[in-house]
Amino acid sequence: MAAPPGGAYNRLMRHKRARGSTVNFDAATRMGFLVHELRNALACVFVAQAMIRKSPGDHAAGALLDRNLQHMKNMLDRADNKVRFHKEPHARRRLVHIAETVREVAASAAEAARLKYVRLSVRVEPRLAVIADPEYLVSALANLVGNAVKFTPPGGTVRVRGLEKGQTAVLEVEDQCGGLPPGMISELFEPFTQKGTDRSGLGLGLAISRRAVALNSGTLAARDIPGKGCVFTITLPLAVAARAH
Repeated sequence: MAAPPGGAYNRLMRHKRARGSTVNFDAATRMGFLVHELRNALACVFVAQAMIRKSPGDHAAGALLDRNLQHMKNMLDRADNKVRFHKEPHARRRLVHIAETVREVAASAAEAARLKYVRLSVRVEPRLAVIADPEYLVSALANLVGNAVKFTPPGGTVRVRGLEKGQTAVLEVEDQCGGLPPGMISELFEPFTQKGTDRSGLGLGLAISRRAVALNSGTLAARDIPGKGCVFTITLPLAVAARAH
């Protein structure tokens, strides 16, 4: 079969190369998501293990260990299903009490915060609830809190708030990173983007949070407080509102 005319052939090859680059980037992003989440869960496992060694009867440490081992298993199960059936994993939604989710995330982040001399302040309305996949919600919030601790300097405070606004539940994570350069907000949620000088991670935490929130039919937004820090806001339908749709 004859090759397409020169101009058309060149356009075809450029299209193929561009498509190949997109496919490779998407595959790298998916792999990066899994590696990032597994590494976070494994870090919590090591924290729990250290707590158990220090106090063998520490029930909170045992619960933290169990949760994160189960989380790792579920992530690998979902990845296995995607490989086998070439489908995005569905959210497994149920009633989730926000206060419990925040407690779980705060317990996982507490050791990193303590080692950095960063204070974790938590204030959540006690009856706040949503219909969501609890693992995706924990993943989204844990990445936001982990980033907040990472970029808040020693002596600073990370604030986590949960409140009801109309028919929505709002979760806010406020850090003291010092604010962002102009125009940076629009780039924050892109994969492999890092906002500070610390390059120890893959720059995927915020992209993972955005994806996890979207899978729960919510939105994630960021607001810069110049010279002070950032506020990341998760907005989800309240449990009653979610059931109505």
